[in-house]
Amino acid sequence: MLPVYRDILGHEAVIARLENARRGGRVAHAYLFSGPRGVGKERVAWAFAAALACPAPEPCGVCESCTRVARGTHPDVRLLASEEELATRGLREDEGHKDKEKKAPSDQIRVSDLDEAANLFRHRPSLGRAKVLVVVDAERMNLNTQNRFLKTLEEPTPDSVIILCTANPEALLPTVRSRCQSVSFGPVPQAAVAQLLSEKAGLAAEPAGALAALAQGSPGRGLELAESEELTARAATVEALRRVFQGDLEDALSFAEEQSAGGEGREQAQLVLDRIEAWLRDALLLSLGAKEAQLINPDLEAQAQAIADSAGHERLFSWIDSLQAARAAMQANANPRLTMESFLLSVREP
Repeated sequence: MLPVYRDILGHEAVIARLENARRGGRVAHAYLFSGPRGVGKERVAWAFAAALACPAPEPCGVCESCTRVARGTHPDVRLLASEEELATRGLREDEGHKDKEKKAPSDQIRVSDLDEAANLFRHRPSLGRAKVLVVVDAERMNLNTQNRFLKTLEEPTPDSVIILCTANPEALLPTVRSRCQSVSFGPVPQAAVAQLLSEKAGLAAEPAGALAALAQGSPGRGLELAESEELTARAATVEALRRVFQGDLEDALSFAEEQSAGGEGREQAQLVLDRIEAWLRDALLLSLGAKEAQLINPDLEAQAQAIADSAGHERLFSWIDSLQAARAAMQANANPRLTMESFLLSVREP
């Protein structure tokens, strides 16, 4: 593995494909990196950018060009992202403090953001061999920005490369997608994610394995979960559901109130619904004869099996339909507590 790719988990086939194109002089003008959030698309994009810019025949990872790409200070390699994303990364100062009314950073990539970043392509490379623009969360480009982006894609310079990274390629215009070479990223093997969590977060094997399963092949998601109390919250949700399924009305109403209270009630309720759906999915799969390796929560197999045995697959299908209806209602701005109550009451034992 070349030094610039050394710290990337998985995606060996993708890296080999990109390197074969680089070595063979067949690098595309634009790439569309698509795949689940957190699987490593952006890490590969920056590593490939470093490989393209490095003046050495084989990317060294230690020269000024490579190290400046790693630090985010390379003059020929730029990031294009929304104001909100830049603020999250600490790359944008809050300009609102100068105004009487503070404006929240935009969550869209606007035409002005694109125009500023595209200035990169008006000059020859000043340090490396290529100019590379990495677009993070490309689906955040609004319609006007995507139409403007088409002009950038249609007027390439020989030494310029654009890499769009997205978890939702369908949000991009077909004309944008058709002008990019598609590179698909799949999930990273669960065992590799578990090992990463053990090494980076210092987790023991059992919690690392449980979080790796929840991360569904996303190292980034796994690291986020490792910094949270997700395993504790998930266990509390499963125990509350067990009582609700047994028909305890008071527990159902109390749980709905707890999980939808406060200023973040809507977000919390949606997170709880995600946990419930994953667990019900496991129960459904077990009712249909699935094995432990196919479960999202393999460490809770016994609890899911108990629900599978008592409810059966037909009721589990019905409950999942009710849950998805509750999620849709919440996304349509329904009251979180009432929506949660309605769902929990629908799954109580008769």
